[in-house]
Amino acid sequence: MKNSVLLMVLFLVSCYPNDSYNSNKSTQKLIHKITIKSDLDASKNQILEFVYDENKNVVQINSSNGNDFKFKYQGNQLVEIKKNTEVTEVFYNSDTLSRVKTTYMENEFKNRKEYYYNELKLPDSIVICNDELTCESRDVYQYFYSSDYNVDSTYVNNTKTILSYNLNNNPFKNHNVYLRLLMNDVFYPTYTSNVIEKEMIYNSIDDSTPSHEITYTSVYDEDKFPVKIVGEKEGQEVILYEFEYINPN
Repeated sequence: MKNSVLLMVLFLVSCYPNDSYNSNKSTQKLIHKITIKSDLDASKNQILEFVYDENKNVVQINSSNGNDFKFKYQGNQLVEIKKNTEVTEVFYNSDTLSRVKTTYMENEFKNRKEYYYNELKLPDSIVICNDELTCESRDVYQYFYSSDYNVDSTYVNNTKTILSYNLNNNPFKNHNVYLRLLMNDVFYPTYTSNVIEKEMIYNSIDDSTPSHEITYTSVYDEDKFPVKIVGEKEGQEVILYEFEYINPN
């Protein structure tokens, strides 16, 4: 297995890393609030409110469950994320995100993530090192792309997920590209350009039949941004997202 890395990235090549995150927008619409109700992961049940600086970068996400996030930037680059007792430092090679290190406030090591890229400068793997020096304890994420540069499959250690999309806008489309990369799948798949319609999860990369599928049905506004996304598994609702937006000047 080739060198790899973490972060369920799902995106188009135009988003990373050299293009401005404000380019090619149909609107300047940004997220104001997300309401999440999940039967898959109870920790995701919350209301999130977004706070912005004068550059339209997210500087704080306030959560109804108390897990607030604070973000620090240098220019357009996100360099630090704080969540309760955790601090994540972000490191770059020029404009390219290369690694992050997360510690607790007492400087106790939690993990580090190393990012690797393909010839198109798309992240194709992330390695999460769970020990500080040797990285012998690790989790490996690998990403494979379709012809339109969306991630169509993800391997995590020996499991596999296959994804399909529609052509509507990801709710995070207009947000800072580094925030989308680093916060991907914390609340939602933030680094897709489009909206996921189906997620097929396999217990092994060698399996031909998924262990389960989640199908997403969405309601959109006039700018083709989702205001409501419902995920169903075997006909039962398992997750609900509701989005409210602002349209800053």
